[in-house]
Amino acid sequence: MTIQLLENQIFGKSAVNQKIKRVYPTEKAMDIYPQLHEYEQKQSDFLLSNLSTEEIAQLKQLMAKLKY
Repeated sequence: MTIQLLENQIFGKSAVNQKIKRVYPTEKAMDIYPQLHEYEQKQSDFLLSNLSTEEIAQLKQLMAKLKY
């Protein structure tokens, strides 16, 4: 193996695109993930609280069309 391939494996770099770097959560981040997920869910519920069922369905359709 070349040094470049070893570095890619160790540091999580993409062999195809050197600009891409994979980032993995730390143990501390994994510990608070449930709290972050709960917060995100509450915020989503709050943001959608004034929309009707039809408006939420329309929003889902529009979001599905977005490219990201």
